[in-house]
Amino acid sequence: MGLPWKENENMSFSTPTMMVLILAFVCKGTLSHNLGYRLTSPASVSVQRGLCVHIPCHFTYAAPHQTVSGTLYGYWFKNNKGSWYYFYPNNHYVQGLLVVTNDKRQPVERSAVGRFHLTGDPAESNCSFSINDAKFEDKGTYYFRIERGNLRYTFITNQAASASLHVVVTELTEKPKIWNTSELVVGKPVTVICQAPGSCSGTPPKISWRTESKSYKTSLLHHQHSSRSWAYESEITFLPSLADQGKALTCSVTYPAVGARAEESIHLRLDYQPQDIKTVVNIQRPGCPGSREEEEGLDPVVAWEGDTVRVICRAEGRPDPSMAWMKENEIVTKMNQGKAHTLLLPEIRLQDAGEYQCQARNRLGLTSKTIRVIVQFRKREKTRVRSLR
Repeated sequence: MGLPWKENENMSFSTPTMMVLILAFVCKGTLSHNLGYRLTSPASVSVQRGLCVHIPCHFTYAAPHQTVSGTLYGYWFKNNKGSWYYFYPNNHYVQGLLVVTNDKRQPVERSAVGRFHLTGDPAESNCSFSINDAKFEDKGTYYFRIERGNLRYTFITNQAASASLHVVVTELTEKPKIWNTSELVVGKPVTVICQAPGSCSGTPPKISWRTESKSYKTSLLHHQHSSRSWAYESEITFLPSLADQGKALTCSVTYPAVGARAEESIHLRLDYQPQDIKTVVNIQRPGCPGSREEEEGLDPVVAWEGDTVRVICRAEGRPDPSMAWMKENEIVTKMNQGKAHTLLLPEIRLQDAGEYQCQARNRLGLTSKTIRVIVQFRKREKTRVRSLR
């Protein structure tokens, strides 16, 4: 068995003979295209480094050769003008590098072993093939050849145009896909999944996580789709705390066969029930515009009769809580949604005294804070009226 021959290297035939072979090779494909030989495949395909691509392909050949007995062999060659391939045992040469075939007698290019797969059956006129773990050196033009007995034919044109199949290999730009299988809630275990780019059956990628969470576990998953493609995934499970809010969770995917790497990050947006309720008290005394008091966490709130009292209640929660002020289990303010809500008691009266409760509620729970309001009686000066004599 011989390996691909390079031009002018140990050739047993002369240059004129070589030129005759080249002309016969080119002319045969061009003329026979109109005599029942046709190949249907994409004119060009593109694949990112480290990923894979499947090239659908079908062909027909002249009716007289369809009744010939024996195995129909199919060969995909990468067109390399500086190389010639020697066929054993038929002792003939074709130009290029053999990358995949169903003819186990013929050695394929070393760099293509295990990465190029003939997915179609030439006996069924199917010449489909795939490239896994794509490398930059896979870029180039490819052509298909069939042989059975005296049938030897090379397709050098496709159905759409007079051009061979062209493969383009680009840098890896596709990002991993990250999603969570359950809601992100503080204090509840959550699982996040990362799916590697591509769906290949080549060398499995390596998937890793970067997180600031101190307690987590990871596991690798992979499954085959009905289309025979593969999905490679990793899941991470952890118990999020409020300290994880806004922190980055990064999935990194490496393709060891080619050294390509891709990663994606998400920032945790955790839901949690309302908490950290705080109150700020503002008191405005009539006739004293400069005597405004502001104090945080004041309890009880002591005001004189006639003062205007504002108590601002603030709470943190996600989703934003619905807030309201209650007195003796009755709502005394209109409920609104947000992170702050104000209790306004203008010209406060003695009957306004009592306990007020600020409630903050979202779908995850309820949090409240109670303050006590004391109203002091303000003595009023009597007006003296002089009698006129």
